[in-house]
Amino acid sequence: MIDKKLFKKSKKHTIIYHPGSDFGYYSMFVRQPDDHILVILLSNKGDFPRFDMTDLILEELQ
Repeated sequence: MIDKKLFKKSKKHTIIYHPGSDFGYYSMFVRQPDDHILVILLSNKGDFPRFDMTDLILEELQ
């Protein structure tokens, strides 16, 4: 089943994302298909500011 909350549309981009976590593992997957951008963040050092880091990376790539 596809969770439509994981798709966002802004005036400029379609964004597909999924944050994830498991015991000792955190991740973030973000794709902007219109711009052919894919960002994957992985960490095993505990929770990290994955949403903030993703925003910074996407700003730099555009």
